[in-house]
Amino acid sequence: MHKIYRRTFFFTVALLALGCISLATRHAVAWQNDAPIVGPGIPNVGSQAPRSSASSTKAGSILFFQKYASNTQQPSNVNTAFTLTNTNPRDGVALRLSWVHDCRVDTTFTTLSANQTKTFLASEQNPNNTGYLMVMAVSATGIPLQFNWLIGTANYKDARGFEAVYNAVGVAKRSGGVARTNSEITVAELNFNNSDYDRLPKSIAVDNLQNQGTAGGGDPQSKTDVTVISPLANLATTTSQSLKIEAVAYDLSARAYPQVIDNACGLNAPVSSVWSNVNEFITPTRQAWARFGANVNNISAPVLGLSLTEGAAAPAGLDVRHSARPMQALSWLDSFKMTVPIVAPTSGAPSDPVTQSQPEAVGD
Repeated sequence: MHKIYRRTFFFTVALLALGCISLATRHAVAWQNDAPIVGPGIPNVGSQAPRSSASSTKAGSILFFQKYASNTQQPSNVNTAFTLTNTNPRDGVALRLSWVHDCRVDTTFTTLSANQTKTFLASEQNPNNTGYLMVMAVSATGIPLQFNWLIGTANYKDARGFEAVYNAVGVAKRSGGVARTNSEITVAELNFNNSDYDRLPKSIAVDNLQNQGTAGGGDPQSKTDVTVISPLANLATTTSQSLKIEAVAYDLSARAYPQVIDNACGLNAPVSSVWSNVNEFITPTRQAWARFGANVNNISAPVLGLSLTEGAAAPAGLDVRHSARPMQALSWLDSFKMTVPIVAPTSGAPSDPVTQSQPEAVGD
């Protein structure tokens, strides 16, 4: 009798174990179905990507392009070609494009199907403006959502002769699903705090600033423009903020040259306009670097930046870059909240994808 009981007991335990394995297998299969895997190993896209800081080398649910320009009178000389890619092999997504210029926001929409790449011109989408572009994954009803599969590049040309390609800054949504909304579902709140979305930079830097003097015939040896933006806290159609940009250049002796730029719409200028004495502390053989921060009403604000450099008739051995370089983050803002009026996509939107919160990453 005892042997029968023991056999029955072990048989029951075995059935329970098999049931647990079967359930775990079904959950694993469901998880893979909810978050498609791209290639072998752990992907750096989608809900399964380990958490990491916002950067121009990762996919995100939000993309920031720090600068665009367009002029319908000179579309071949002053324009920006944007390329957006959805790296998800299965799901499509609706995208909200916020064109921020002159302290105003224009909104357009587009969609990307699975594995689709789309290219469009600023002259067609937001003509005769200079500003920055924020691309955001949204649901079929217009609520920002997690879709960490987006990457993008910009091919930029302007009237000052700059021509370069740069990557968008990818910001992941770390929590699954859609963003928090008010009770009327008219406004969404995005919190860049490393719990909801990745944090945004508090301080950024650019290195290898060159002398801006002329060479012989009057052409500059190197010309550099710097763009520093502070994402708006409210993406209403018309908005303004009491923004101050803090710019500090350092020569090779580590001497500081601080400047404060009071401009609600951010900084977009040659370095010689930011520091009028730039050619006194930067010589053809002695470069410098600079850091930037911002505040609104004396409260630290997020910053993103881009430097554009073109060189001509550079002395032998002088490293002059012909490129656009996203500025590097030196520190991160603990938390920044952005209010987004909810607007439904103007054209048909794909079904909302199933998402999960991102896993923790060691050292994040």
